[in-house]
Amino acid sequence: MSAPVRQARYSTAAVVQVPRLQEREGRILVHLGDYVSSDTILADEPVAVSHKVIDVGRMLGMSREIPTADFVDWKVGEQIEKDDILAQRGSMFKGVIRSPVSGKIVAIGGGQVMIEVESPRRDLVAGMPGLVRQIVPERGVILELNGAVVDGIWGNNRMGFGVLHMLANEPLRQTAELQAALQNRIVVTGSIQDAETFRWLAASGVKGIISGGVSSRLLGEINAWPYPLMLVDGFGAQAMNSTAYRVLESVATMPCYLLALPYHHHLQQQPVALVQRQLENFDQPVEETFAVGQQVKVISRPYLGQMGTIIEIDPSAYLHYAGKVPVALLRFDDESLVQIPLQNLEIISSREQDN
Repeated sequence: MSAPVRQARYSTAAVVQVPRLQEREGRILVHLGDYVSSDTILADEPVAVSHKVIDVGRMLGMSREIPTADFVDWKVGEQIEKDDILAQRGSMFKGVIRSPVSGKIVAIGGGQVMIEVESPRRDLVAGMPGLVRQIVPERGVILELNGAVVDGIWGNNRMGFGVLHMLANEPLRQTAELQAALQNRIVVTGSIQDAETFRWLAASGVKGIISGGVSSRLLGEINAWPYPLMLVDGFGAQAMNSTAYRVLESVATMPCYLLALPYHHHLQQQPVALVQRQLENFDQPVEETFAVGQQVKVISRPYLGQMGTIIEIDPSAYLHYAGKVPVALLRFDDESLVQIPLQNLEIISSREQDN
């Protein structure tokens, strides 16, 4: 099929490859074959410079005949901070323009001010231990780790580490004893549907959360939370799918590296939970294509997070909302049938074995 294949990995024993790439070209700071720790800086990006032009004369209603220096009390080369008064009209502050950015003033004239803005250098941190299996020139590396893996569908752009603690795949029972036991743990829970539950977990001192579903009403709070939160099945009231839950349950009480990073196609990035293990038998990473009989997960609304089985593939079906695209006919667990574009599916790759 021509659609890109996303593969969700649920396995207790696998050779897991995780791309760690940066958006801009930069320096690679590790070498092929190096073994890195979770806090290793893999690469860095150079400082990016941009320029912001503010037409303060027009904003203040000043005539082009009036010298800019009459209402801009700054000089070229000076450093200005965001919200500093950049220009004003009249001694009694009849009109005030504040700087929208911090930076260096590089030009003044014609009623305009140009500010040079530098974005800070960004370091690409591993977030997980592993072997540097491949160098992607100027972009980053592919890390490899042996162990258990569960891929997510959404993350709040945080990374963290802690021992896994399994909560029931059902509504949470809040007790003081449980709250004390959760401190510094990566908590696995079925679903979070109200702010009270989320705040209770956050107040417990947990270092991360892996949840099946979360109410979309909590998006603002979980985005602001300083620790990683990964959704396995997406926003909504659904509990975690049983396959992912059993994989995490099999490695409960073991240290977990949680990379709750947002999905990014060009960076080959998706949220993932990893538990490093010494393995004798394990799954090798394989390339897969869509095929009849596969279990897949829907990664778009209105069926976001639902799992089904492919019973038919049409390489050029017509859907009124997508046009002519490759489409799979899915059968969900309730026996309902629905057509979904292949680009809105990811393959479920699953293996469970005894510890």
